[in-house]
Amino acid sequence: MQINYKLENEKLIKNMNKSFEDIYLYFEKIDFKTDDEYKRLNNTYYKLVAMHYGSFLIQLHYNKFSSAIVLSRTILEVSIKSFYCEFIEKAKNRKIKNILSQEYKFSEMLEQLDEYKDKSSAGFNGFFSQFSKKSLATYQQLSLFTHGKGEYLEAFYEHGSLSFTSKQIYEILNMMYKLFLNLSIFRLFVYGYFDEVKYLITKYEFDLRDEE
Repeated sequence: MQINYKLENEKLIKNMNKSFEDIYLYFEKIDFKTDDEYKRLNNTYYKLVAMHYGSFLIQLHYNKFSSAIVLSRTILEVSIKSFYCEFIEKAKNRKIKNILSQEYKFSEMLEQLDEYKDKSSAGFNGFFSQFSKKSLATYQQLSLFTHGKGEYLEAFYEHGSLSFTSKQIYEILNMMYKLFLNLSIFRLFVYGYFDEVKYLITKYEFDLRDEE
């Protein structure tokens, strides 16, 4: 059965907006104040992502997809850095001041996250590698829109506009949606709100599934 991506995009954008509002209201009831520096750092990254994600949704509302993609690259970068600092830098007892001032290579963060194992030898099972050059190269694809070069700029030069297939739009939207949901759950995990983690996982179980 052929997928109607235009219809799927409409449904997905509706879900993205609804979940964004619901999660915002849900988090309003939770205390995220803390003196723990790493929790504060995670919270800072989350609020930054949420701010850009909200702008991303506004751009979609006005059919400004190319501008939305520029925001999506920043959302992806900050999200990955949030995971990296919690699982990699925290174990090294790095000072937050040094973390905030240091430049991080995206590919190196992905590699170290995929190599990470906790005390029970559990890891991320290649979750982060999907964003690398060796796999789906998501980061590199998004970068084409932000560096002023590549096929998209050439198309804009030749035709005066940018066009995207409904499938291309769906793939970006779906990735951003799942990334935001995962980061929202991760925010609760870092703070030790495990009942709330279970609640969000259950609430968005269908949306978090990998597509078959």
